[in-house]
Amino acid sequence: MFTPRNCESAGASRLPAPETLKVWEALQGRERALVRGASEMARSPASVRTIPQRFHQSGASFATSCCIGPRLIQYELPWHSLLILVPQNSNRESETMIDPGLKDKVVLITGANNPYGIGAATARAFAAQGARVFLHSFRSPPTHSEPEQVRGPGSAFFNAQQRKTADEVLRTIHQSGGQAAAWEADLSDPMNIPQLFEQVEAVFGPVDILVNNAAAWEGDTFVPSGAEAVMNRFVSTVSAESHDHNFAVNSRAVALMMAEYARRFLRRGATWGRIINVSTDGASGFPGEVSYGASKHAMESYSRAAAIELGPYGITVNVVAPGPVQTGYITPKMEEKLRTEIPLRRIGKPEDIADVIVFLASEQARWVTGQLLYVGGGHVMPL
Repeated sequence: MFTPRNCESAGASRLPAPETLKVWEALQGRERALVRGASEMARSPASVRTIPQRFHQSGASFATSCCIGPRLIQYELPWHSLLILVPQNSNRESETMIDPGLKDKVVLITGANNPYGIGAATARAFAAQGARVFLHSFRSPPTHSEPEQVRGPGSAFFNAQQRKTADEVLRTIHQSGGQAAAWEADLSDPMNIPQLFEQVEAVFGPVDILVNNAAAWEGDTFVPSGAEAVMNRFVSTVSAESHDHNFAVNSRAVALMMAEYARRFLRRGATWGRIINVSTDGASGFPGEVSYGASKHAMESYSRAAAIELGPYGITVNVVAPGPVQTGYITPKMEEKLRTEIPLRRIGKPEDIADVIVFLASEQARWVTGQLLYVGGGHVMPL
């Protein structure tokens, strides 16, 4: 429980009458939420009578302090929470919190049913900022025989997560006090795209922020079948089927999603919009996954064109290109090898990508558009 300490000995002056506070909470070093609450600040030096009940946590606490102008406040709070109190009427830029401007924004995120995935992490990150989040999901059928008991990361574990509904992700967001809903659809069918937007508008209203994260994957190669160079038994020679399977979702669906978003945006006379598309840092050429990489490269081209055409209407369009991220498929053996290829010496977490997506949607990225941002610990460093 939050326990203020008297700070007269530290030279703290008396705090003013009750003020509205902004409270920043960083939970477990990962989940962050910006909330506004009113907290009565007593007239005695550096004492606080009440704070929102959600911050009355149990467990070990630690002592810390923060400055409000010339005043020093020392207090105790649980180890897994960090509260920074800042008067709303502060006139010093260094004393105010950064407001990303995402509260009550409607966010549509495709491909968000894997609880370990980038889409799910992005949904949680936006919900933590007070946005209303709509999750698109699609459960792909199993393509290979897999054991019933799945232990640890790998293709079987990843496929098992991909076959889940969005319920687990929704439950996590709701338990944290966020607003979220979901709808399942196959984006390789163009008819489902307008219906997806209709579903969002029926629940939350028009989409402000579109995150195209859904992806299809089928490995293929230019090396003829049976050649020794083909080391992955799941990779076949490129074909019309492998090409179309990748391009239908990774390229065509993204283009149609952006077009549908823009049509509805202009129809309602909106002036503020964000589109963030998720690619891969191997899009410029992906051996063993040639159609997957090419489909993502085509999506990047669509994104740059959209940034130019939609910019005059107030819509920014950017691309995030993740490096190796643990979404459930990277085995310990793979991770050991990948770490040596990454300057920061670790594979990515979904939250690493989600934080960048949230930034690109925020008010702080208002003059950023048409950009391809590699997020992979230095895995790829283009000139």
